[in-house]
Amino acid sequence: MKVIVIVEDDTDGHLLKKIAECFGFNGSFKWRNAGGVGEIKRRWDILVKMAKEQADKKKGCVGVVVDELGAEKIVESLKHYCKDAHVPLIIAVKEIESWLLTDPGFCKWLNIKPKSNTETISDPSRIVENALQRKKKQDWNRATKKQVAQRHLTAPDPNRNASLAGAKKQLLKHH
Repeated sequence: MKVIVIVEDDTDGHLLKKIAECFGFNGSFKWRNAGGVGEIKRRWDILVKMAKEQADKKKGCVGVVVDELGAEKIVESLKHYCKDAHVPLIIAVKEIESWLLTDPGFCKWLNIKPKSNTETISDPSRIVENALQRKKKQDWNRATKKQVAQRHLTAPDPNRNASLAGAKKQLLKHH
């Protein structure tokens, strides 16, 4: 099975691929970097067309994954676009970092206590960034996101975040 996901940037693509691997997805997982959530909306037609061509209708599927935080109005538009195009929209509540914070091993590595519901965290990326600064004196940027997730993300827990549970369900539906 081939999955093509339209994402805000490459770091989200790398994180999502690692999360998919943690869930046991062993198909082809690719992404199209839109260059921001606003660009997904602005370039919608061409992004979906290219993703669908890349997915191969008979053997693949296309989805869109965006952060909710700070993009609420655009996300509302994307809900309609995705419905019309028959493309699943997966919204990371609040941010994709909230999905990372569901992983007990990732939290242990950062020396932070896991929350029972990471959707209630108001600024998940700030929590990860502050913990990473304390632990490794590193910034939470594009380079470290990919590196840290590849090394330390092992068991994201969909029971700690409903939007992650929805993403897992969509992914495994096409597995």
